[in-house]
Amino acid sequence: MARDAVDLLDHLGWTEERAVSVVGVSMGGMIAQEVVSARLVWWRPSSSPHAHTSPLPNQALAIPSRLSSLTLVSTKGGGTLDLPSLPVITMITRLLTGHLKPQNALPVVADLLYPPSWLAEADAGGQTNRVRILAEMQRRFDIGKRQTKEGARGQAAAVWTHRVSPEGLRQIGGGVPRVGVVTGTEDLYVSHRRSVALAEAIPVSKQSGMQVMPRWGCLDR
Repeated sequence: MARDAVDLLDHLGWTEERAVSVVGVSMGGMIAQEVVSARLVWWRPSSSPHAHTSPLPNQALAIPSRLSSLTLVSTKGGGTLDLPSLPVITMITRLLTGHLKPQNALPVVADLLYPPSWLAEADAGGQTNRVRILAEMQRRFDIGKRQTKEGARGQAAAVWTHRVSPEGLRQIGGGVPRVGVVTGTEDLYVSHRRSVALAEAIPVSKQSGMQVMPRWGCLDR
């Protein structure tokens, strides 16, 4: 997935130095760390305009010099076995075993992503955040492709085995001018303690630094 992100930047022609700002949320934050921490290793096809004529094993193709800023939201650096909360594990298990159909999972996912008090708040027209969020989730569900069980298992394995070494995290802080870490005080998927540890491991810049939001749902505003 990190390789795909770099390939997309190449395809768009975003190759200039300090031309890209990256924001990674949850698993996206883990992918962003892989992109920036010089852990990407692969051989490009010889037909690629960015191909290396003599690729060497373990050749790092990370792109920290392209980034002007990096924001990591509700994510972790890995290295600590930190499973999601029991409600999240239960939902994933029910989905993988077929006891919860994807089309029926949207209300469950909404309750796990957003605090009940925020979901119950209504706008001037009387529409609650729950109604608005579920409508958007349903829209995306209707136009999107279904994830296979193999894909879901692979995603879970990627998240739970993700780890960037202390040296890699220091490299992120040293290679990107502005690095920020944002988290909520309550997160059922990734503990906010992991974001705090991440900010301590990366020498975050004074311009961005560490930001703790009251709760994850508040970020929607």
